[in-house]
Amino acid sequence: MNKKTKKAVISWTGGKDCALAFYETKLMGIEIVGLVTFVPTKAKFLAHPLELMKLQAESIDIPHYFFEIKEPFKDSYRKAIKLLRKKYKVDAIVTGDIAEIGSCTNWMQECAEFTGVSILKPLWYRDRNEIAKKLIDEKFEVIFTGVKKPWFSKSWIGEKLDKENLDKLQTLNIKKNVDICGENGEYHTQVLNAPFFKKRIKIEKYSTEKKDELLHINIQKILV
Repeated sequence: MNKKTKKAVISWTGGKDCALAFYETKLMGIEIVGLVTFVPTKAKFLAHPLELMKLQAESIDIPHYFFEIKEPFKDSYRKAIKLLRKKYKVDAIVTGDIAEIGSCTNWMQECAEFTGVSILKPLWYRDRNEIAKKLIDEKFEVIFTGVKKPWFSKSWIGEKLDKENLDKLQTLNIKKNVDICGENGEYHTQVLNAPFFKKRIKIEKYSTEKKDELLHINIQKILV
């Protein structure tokens, strides 16, 4: 941890990794002053509904900042990060990144260069099984909100990340090289409850929709 870090925001998608990064950051003693979501123009967050993210922020009782991102994307990200620094006195952005994906070393790290804002990655290079087990052991309520064919079927949508489904992920990892944490986009999650939530979020009604190879949740009724 950078000793100069006093205030941080969490790069937030509402999924398991950013939620665990939030939890780990609190344990470091860093003040978390908000969540931040970067929203590309016309982007559709199919597996990460913005409506659900807003309810998560309400449950945590923390500000949630949204920044629209336009091309050229790196410049747009950098402008947003500079604004976080200037307006909200943010020293660091915390991400739930676990490792490099493809040729991208770390997108947020690159965008934050020369802004005065550091990037904290509490999950970086942690063992995938360890991450999944910690989420289960610490009683995070994580559901699958997006899964991709051919690895997953419709039945996974709305299912919880529990010991039984972790066993299934481990089998898929061995047989089909599916990343246990879905780091290659094999699946997506949302968090309905966590140790730092003040209220549990309940999805009362949903359906499953398909876009190309992605099967994703369509929430019709949700309560906090």
